[in-house]
Amino acid sequence: MNPHFLFNSLNTLSDLIHSDQDMASKFVDEMSSVFRYVLDSNKKDLVSDVKELKFLNSYMYLQKKRFGEGLICEVYSEPSDKLIPPLSLYMLVENAIKHNSISTSKPLTIRILKREDCLIVENNIQKKDIPQNESTKMGLKNLEERYRHFNTTQFKIEENTGKFIVTLPLL
Repeated sequence: MNPHFLFNSLNTLSDLIHSDQDMASKFVDEMSSVFRYVLDSNKKDLVSDVKELKFLNSYMYLQKKRFGEGLICEVYSEPSDKLIPPLSLYMLVENAIKHNSISTSKPLTIRILKREDCLIVENNIQKKDIPQNESTKMGLKNLEERYRHFNTTQFKIEENTGKFIVTLPLL
């Protein structure tokens, strides 16, 4: 996980402690769920999409507290108990957040759809203007290699009509 995620989460938690203690408590619970999943999934090659989507809900809860209405995540996928490499959805959502500007006037919208035996993760492109934010695409290369390990060719990355789209085969 990106160390900035922990730093940003602790800053958000600090703000919540002063403004809404009940919300701060819920935030800590969701943060614990995120880190528990990361620790547990580290030992596995594959996890069920049910667990991955549940993890994503906790992760997005934390991010929504940070970005508010500037971040929209729509999940149109019913879990199917198929398998996926752990933290695949996290990596794609984190990339979208890292590389795109986010504001209430121009929200970043991330959609997760299911088509046949694949999850489609797409986001609108609103590239940040900061040069140091240029990508090495190591995360995407790593994810593609993890899928290659399972002999699937359905993994696909595309950028078109203002959208960044990744197809993740369900195994």
